[in-house]
Amino acid sequence: MKKLKKLIIYTFIILSIITNTSINANAHASEPVPTAKIYTEGIYHFDKSIGKKVTLKLITPQKPITVIIIEDEHDKLKYYFNLNKNIPLTDVFLDIPISKHTVLLEGPGQLSLTFEE
Repeated sequence: MKKLKKLIIYTFIILSIITNTSINANAHASEPVPTAKIYTEGIYHFDKSIGKKVTLKLITPQKPITVIIIEDEHDKLKYYFNLNKNIPLTDVFLDIPISKHTVLLEGPGQLSLTFEE
């Protein structure tokens, strides 16, 4: 009989805890996944940069590449980089995303452009 009373009391306590405990589920926005593409020598036109940080990474360290970014709106040189085995990576931080721009790549190397927020 004492065991039955203890079982009832423990069951009551556990049920009270479960029913009186509130559970909050919050949905958090996931971090955007950086997108990267590989580019070779050529002229590329972009309507808008995807984020405020662009990482330029030389995929082929033994083959250099020159990167020239021109802002189309004002026809002005925005950035000039020469990536080689000594400088294979650089980050560009933008105050605001560039609207229309042209990227010129010159050289035998391959370049990865990674856009992040």
